[in-house]
Amino acid sequence: MKTLLLSLTVLFYYGTTNAQIISTEPIFPRADQALTITYDASKGSGGLVDLPPGTDVYAHTGLITQQGGSGNWQYVVGNWGTADGRTVMTRIGNSDLYELTLGPTLLEWYADNNNDGVTIPPSVEVTELGFVFRNTDGSKEGKTEGNGDIFIDVYPSSNQLFATLFEPTQKAIITQTGQQIPVSGAASLPSTLTLTDNGQILTQTFGQNLDYTLEVTSGGFHEVIFSAEAQGQVIADTFTYIINPALTILPPPSGTEPGITYLNDSTVRLALFAPQKQYVY
Repeated sequence: MKTLLLSLTVLFYYGTTNAQIISTEPIFPRADQALTITYDASKGSGGLVDLPPGTDVYAHTGLITQQGGSGNWQYVVGNWGTADGRTVMTRIGNSDLYELTLGPTLLEWYADNNNDGVTIPPSVEVTELGFVFRNTDGSKEGKTEGNGDIFIDVYPSSNQLFATLFEPTQKAIITQTGQQIPVSGAASLPSTLTLTDNGQILTQTFGQNLDYTLEVTSGGFHEVIFSAEAQGQVIADTFTYIINPALTILPPPSGTEPGITYLNDSTVRLALFAPQKQYVY
Protein backbone atom coordinates (compact mmCIF):
# COMPACT_ATOMS: atom_id res chain seq x y z
CA MET A 1 0.00 0.00 0.00
CA LYS A 2 1.20 3.48 -0.80
CA THR A 3 1.60 5.97 2.06
CA LEU A 4 0.39 9.48 1.38
CA LEU A 5 1.65 12.32 3.58
CA LEU A 6 -0.31 15.55 3.49
CA SER A 7 1.06 18.85 4.73
CA LEU A 8 -1.83 21.25 5.21
CA THR A 9 -1.86 24.95 5.95
CA VAL A 10 -5.35 25.97 6.98
CA LEU A 11 -6.22 29.66 7.19
CA PHE A 12 -9.51 30.95 8.61
CA TYR A 13 -10.72 34.36 7.46
CA TYR A 14 -13.50 36.41 8.97
CA GLY A 15 -13.37 39.25 6.45
CA THR A 16 -12.12 41.86 8.94
CA THR A 17 -8.77 43.53 9.63
CA ASN A 18 -6.99 44.50 12.83
CA ALA A 19 -6.47 48.26 12.94
CA GLN A 20 -3.36 49.80 14.43
CA ILE A 21 -3.09 49.85 18.20
CA ILE A 22 -0.47 52.61 18.13
CA SER A 23 -0.05 55.37 15.57
CA THR A 24 2.99 57.63 15.58
CA GLU A 25 4.03 61.13 14.60
CA PRO A 26 6.37 61.17 12.76
CA ILE A 27 5.29 58.07 10.87
CA PHE A 28 8.84 56.71 10.75
CA PRO A 29 10.23 57.08 14.29
CA ARG A 30 13.93 57.81 14.71
CA ALA A 31 16.02 57.56 17.86
CA ASP A 32 17.39 61.09 17.40
CA GLN A 33 13.94 62.70 17.20
CA ALA A 34 10.99 63.25 19.50
CA LEU A 35 8.00 60.94 19.04
CA THR A 36 4.30 61.31 19.82
CA ILE A 37 2.38 58.05 20.17
CA THR A 38 -1.39 57.68 20.08
CA TYR A 39 -2.76 54.54 21.74
CA ASP A 40 -6.20 53.27 20.73
CA ALA A 41 -7.55 51.35 23.72
CA SER A 42 -10.38 49.89 21.62
CA LYS A 43 -7.84 47.86 19.62
CA GLY A 44 -5.76 44.87 20.63
CA SER A 45 -6.75 43.19 23.92
CA GLY A 46 -9.22 45.99 24.77
CA GLY A 47 -8.33 45.85 28.46
CA LEU A 48 -8.58 49.63 28.84
CA VAL A 49 -11.59 50.30 26.64
CA ASP A 50 -14.41 52.61 27.83
CA LEU A 51 -12.70 53.78 31.01
CA PRO A 52 -14.69 56.27 33.15
CA PRO A 53 -13.77 59.96 32.73
CA GLY A 54 -10.85 60.93 34.92
CA THR A 55 -9.25 57.47 34.86
CA ASP A 56 -5.54 57.69 34.12
CA VAL A 57 -3.75 55.47 31.61
CA TYR A 58 0.02 54.96 31.77
CA ALA A 59 2.60 53.68 29.29
CA HIS A 60 5.10 51.04 30.36
CA THR A 61 7.81 51.00 27.71
CA GLY A 62 11.35 50.02 26.81
CA LEU A 63 13.85 49.98 23.97
CA ILE A 64 14.58 46.96 21.80
CA THR A 65 18.14 47.19 20.50
CA GLN A 66 20.26 45.36 17.97
CA GLN A 67 22.69 44.51 20.76
CA GLY A 68 20.00 43.26 23.17
CA GLY A 69 18.11 41.12 20.68
CA SER A 70 14.48 40.76 19.63
CA GLY A 71 11.86 41.17 22.36
CA ASN A 72 14.42 42.00 25.06
CA TRP A 73 13.32 45.24 26.76
CA GLN A 74 16.12 47.62 27.83
CA TYR A 75 16.13 51.08 29.43
CA VAL A 76 12.60 50.47 30.73
CA VAL A 77 10.57 53.56 31.64
CA GLY A 78 7.63 53.33 34.01
CA ASN A 79 6.99 52.31 37.61
CA TRP A 80 4.36 49.59 37.47
CA GLY A 81 1.38 49.94 39.79
CA THR A 82 2.08 53.57 40.72
CA ALA A 83 0.80 56.95 39.58
CA ASP A 84 3.84 57.69 37.44
CA GLY A 85 3.59 61.28 36.18
CA ARG A 86 6.29 60.73 33.57
CA THR A 87 4.32 58.10 31.67
CA VAL A 88 0.73 59.26 32.26
CA MET A 89 -1.04 59.76 28.94
CA THR A 90 -3.35 62.54 27.78
CA ARG A 91 -6.83 61.38 26.93
CA ILE A 92 -8.31 62.85 23.75
CA GLY A 93 -11.76 63.98 24.85
CA ASN A 94 -13.85 61.07 26.15
CA SER A 95 -12.57 58.73 23.44
CA ASP A 96 -10.44 55.60 23.75
CA LEU A 97 -7.44 57.51 22.34
CA TYR A 98 -4.49 58.45 24.55
CA GLU A 99 -1.36 60.43 23.63
CA LEU A 100 2.17 60.67 25.02
CA THR A 101 5.20 62.56 23.67
CA LEU A 102 8.64 61.02 24.16
CA GLY A 103 11.35 63.64 23.83
CA PRO A 104 13.30 65.82 23.25
CA THR A 105 14.68 62.69 21.53
CA LEU A 106 13.92 59.02 22.10
CA LEU A 107 17.46 58.36 23.32
CA GLU A 108 17.27 61.20 25.85
CA TRP A 109 13.77 60.28 27.04
CA TYR A 110 14.58 56.62 27.66
CA ALA A 111 17.94 57.42 29.25
CA ASP A 112 16.34 59.82 31.74
CA ASN A 113 14.16 57.26 33.52
CA ASN A 114 13.70 58.34 37.16
CA ASN A 115 16.62 60.77 36.83
CA ASP A 116 18.94 57.89 37.68
CA GLY A 117 21.88 59.16 35.64
CA VAL A 118 21.71 56.34 33.09
CA THR A 119 22.97 57.23 29.63
CA ILE A 120 22.58 55.35 26.36
CA PRO A 121 25.88 54.93 24.47
CA PRO A 122 25.89 56.28 20.89
CA SER A 123 26.80 52.78 19.70
CA VAL A 124 23.39 51.41 20.76
CA GLU A 125 21.20 50.75 17.72
CA VAL A 126 17.50 51.01 18.58
CA THR A 127 15.30 48.79 16.39
CA GLU A 128 11.92 48.85 18.16
CA LEU A 129 9.97 50.33 21.05
CA GLY A 130 8.01 47.98 23.30
CA PHE A 131 4.79 49.02 25.05
CA VAL A 132 2.20 47.79 27.53
CA PHE A 133 -0.49 50.19 28.75
CA ARG A 134 -2.16 50.06 32.17
CA ASN A 135 -4.42 51.78 34.66
CA THR A 136 -2.91 53.19 37.86
CA ASP A 137 -2.60 49.95 39.86
CA GLY A 138 -1.91 47.74 36.84
CA SER A 139 -5.07 45.67 37.30
CA LYS A 140 -6.10 46.46 33.71
CA GLU A 141 -3.77 46.24 30.75
CA GLY A 142 -3.76 47.17 27.09
CA LYS A 143 -1.80 44.71 24.96
CA THR A 144 -2.08 43.00 21.57
CA GLU A 145 -5.09 40.91 20.63
CA GLY A 146 -3.05 37.86 21.63
CA ASN A 147 -2.23 39.52 24.98
CA GLY A 148 1.38 40.20 23.99
CA ASP A 149 3.63 43.24 24.14
CA ILE A 150 3.10 45.93 21.51
CA PHE A 151 6.08 46.82 19.31
CA ILE A 152 6.69 49.62 16.83
CA ASP A 153 9.69 49.94 14.53
CA VAL A 154 12.42 52.54 14.93
CA TYR A 155 14.25 53.57 11.76
CA PRO A 156 17.92 54.50 11.25
CA SER A 157 18.82 58.11 11.97
CA SER A 158 19.79 58.94 8.41
CA ASN A 159 18.31 60.16 5.16
CA GLN A 160 17.22 56.73 3.92
CA LEU A 161 14.15 55.65 1.98
CA PHE A 162 11.56 53.52 3.76
CA ALA A 163 8.01 52.71 2.75
CA THR A 164 5.19 50.85 4.44
CA LEU A 165 1.48 50.12 4.22
CA PHE A 166 -0.61 51.09 7.23
CA GLU A 167 -3.91 49.94 5.76
CA PRO A 168 -4.93 47.25 5.32
CA THR A 169 -3.15 45.72 8.32
CA GLN A 170 -3.79 42.14 7.18
CA LYS A 171 -1.47 40.75 4.54
CA ALA A 172 -4.18 38.47 3.14
CA ILE A 173 -7.84 39.44 2.80
CA ILE A 174 -10.94 37.51 1.78
CA THR A 175 -13.48 39.83 0.19
CA GLN A 176 -16.36 39.99 -2.27
CA THR A 177 -17.11 41.79 -5.51
CA GLY A 178 -18.45 45.27 -4.80
CA GLN A 179 -16.52 45.68 -1.54
CA GLN A 180 -13.99 48.43 -0.88
CA ILE A 181 -10.51 48.09 0.65
CA PRO A 182 -9.04 51.30 2.14
CA VAL A 183 -5.32 51.51 1.31
CA SER A 184 -2.92 53.86 3.07
CA GLY A 185 0.85 53.98 2.65
CA ALA A 186 3.73 56.32 3.44
CA ALA A 187 7.36 56.89 2.52
CA SER A 188 10.12 58.44 4.60
CA LEU A 189 11.23 60.74 1.74
CA PRO A 190 9.38 62.57 -1.04
CA SER A 191 8.95 59.81 -3.62
CA THR A 192 7.04 58.64 -6.63
CA LEU A 193 4.34 56.54 -4.98
CA THR A 194 2.63 53.85 -7.03
CA LEU A 195 -0.16 51.40 -6.22
CA THR A 196 -0.71 48.42 -8.52
CA ASP A 197 -3.16 45.51 -8.56
CA ASN A 198 -1.80 42.47 -10.40
CA GLY A 199 0.59 44.77 -12.26
CA GLN A 200 -2.06 47.31 -13.30
CA ILE A 201 -1.47 50.85 -11.96
CA LEU A 202 -4.37 51.99 -9.78
CA THR A 203 -2.93 55.38 -8.81
CA GLN A 204 0.37 57.23 -8.82
CA THR A 205 1.45 60.43 -7.10
CA PHE A 206 4.53 62.28 -5.84
CA GLY A 207 4.92 62.93 -2.11
CA GLN A 208 5.19 60.97 1.11
CA ASN A 209 1.60 59.76 1.64
CA LEU A 210 -0.82 57.79 -0.49
CA ASP A 211 -4.46 57.10 0.31
CA TYR A 212 -6.71 55.14 -2.01
CA THR A 213 -9.98 53.24 -1.92
CA LEU A 214 -9.62 50.00 -3.87
CA GLU A 215 -12.84 48.85 -5.53
CA VAL A 216 -13.10 45.06 -5.69
CA THR A 217 -14.40 44.35 -9.18
CA SER A 218 -12.96 41.03 -10.37
CA GLY A 219 -12.53 37.58 -8.92
CA GLY A 220 -9.50 35.44 -8.27
CA PHE A 221 -6.21 36.14 -6.56
CA HIS A 222 -4.86 39.71 -6.45
CA GLU A 223 -1.44 41.02 -5.38
CA VAL A 224 -1.45 44.71 -4.51
CA ILE A 225 1.95 46.44 -4.38
CA PHE A 226 2.64 49.85 -2.85
CA SER A 227 6.02 51.18 -3.98
CA ALA A 228 8.09 54.31 -3.35
CA GLU A 229 10.84 55.40 -5.73
CA ALA A 230 13.42 58.03 -4.80
CA GLN A 231 17.17 58.56 -5.09
CA GLY A 232 17.45 55.61 -7.45
CA GLN A 233 15.85 53.24 -4.93
CA VAL A 234 12.53 51.43 -4.97
CA ILE A 235 11.01 50.18 -1.70
CA ALA A 236 7.78 48.18 -1.75
CA ASP A 237 5.18 46.71 0.57
CA THR A 238 2.39 44.36 -0.45
CA PHE A 239 -0.84 42.61 0.48
CA THR A 240 -3.11 40.15 -1.30
CA TYR A 241 -6.84 39.70 -1.59
CA ILE A 242 -8.99 36.96 -3.00
CA ILE A 243 -12.67 36.70 -3.86
CA ASN A 244 -14.42 33.52 -2.87
CA PRO A 245 -16.00 31.52 -5.68
CA ALA A 246 -19.65 30.57 -5.42
CA LEU A 247 -20.15 27.79 -2.87
CA THR A 248 -21.82 24.49 -3.63
CA ILE A 249 -23.21 22.99 -0.42
CA LEU A 250 -23.79 19.21 -0.52
CA PRO A 251 -24.03 16.48 2.11
CA PRO A 252 -20.77 14.56 2.55
CA PRO A 253 -20.47 11.19 0.82
CA SER A 254 -21.52 8.17 2.82
CA GLY A 255 -18.82 6.89 5.15
CA THR A 256 -17.03 10.23 5.51
CA GLU A 257 -15.27 10.62 8.86
CA PRO A 258 -13.62 13.73 10.32
CA GLY A 259 -10.02 13.93 9.14
CA ILE A 260 -8.55 11.79 6.35
CA THR A 261 -10.38 8.78 4.95
CA TYR A 262 -8.31 6.50 2.67
CA LEU A 263 -10.50 5.46 -0.27
CA ASN A 264 -7.81 3.46 -2.10
CA ASP A 265 -4.05 3.42 -2.64
CA SER A 266 -4.07 6.77 -4.46
CA THR A 267 -7.16 8.62 -3.17
CA VAL A 268 -8.07 10.20 0.14
CA ARG A 269 -11.01 12.28 1.31
CA LEU A 270 -10.45 15.13 3.78
CA ALA A 271 -13.26 16.28 6.06
CA LEU A 272 -12.34 19.38 8.07
CA PHE A 273 -14.37 20.33 11.14
CA ALA A 274 -14.42 24.14 11.26
CA PRO A 275 -17.48 25.39 13.17
CA GLN A 276 -18.44 29.06 12.80
CA LYS A 277 -15.82 29.64 10.12
CA GLN A 278 -16.94 31.36 6.94
CA TYR A 279 -14.05 30.32 4.70
CA VAL A 280 -11.20 27.85 4.76
CA TYR A 281 -8.10 28.01 2.55
